[in-house]
Amino acid sequence: MRRSLPLLALAGLTAAGALALAGAAPGQPAAPPAAAPDADKAPVDPGLAIMQVKCVACHEAGFITQVRRPKGDWRDLINQMIGRGADVSDAEADQIQAYLEKNFSTPAP
Repeated sequence: MRRSLPLLALAGLTAAGALALAGAAPGQPAAPPAAAPDADKAPVDPGLAIMQVKCVACHEAGFITQVRRPKGDWRDLINQMIGRGADVSDAEADQIQAYLEKNFSTPAP
């Protein structure tokens, strides 16, 4: 079930697009798609992308993002997951750690 999450998301987006096109009046062209945001301005975080592929294989995304830890504890947790079989390279672990530390760490005392 957890591994099918990206496929479900893709199916949902496809269905939403089909419904939007179906809403056009017969004989009239569908409205042009909205302009895509500039790629260089879109928020991109490689750590999140890696986490969505590697960590969500075993955990639901909400399970991961509801946890708050001190910055120094994230790497220990990532190493525990690698020890349990997570297929994550050192470079990927660095990016996941940076993402989690930036977005889900407890404030410094």
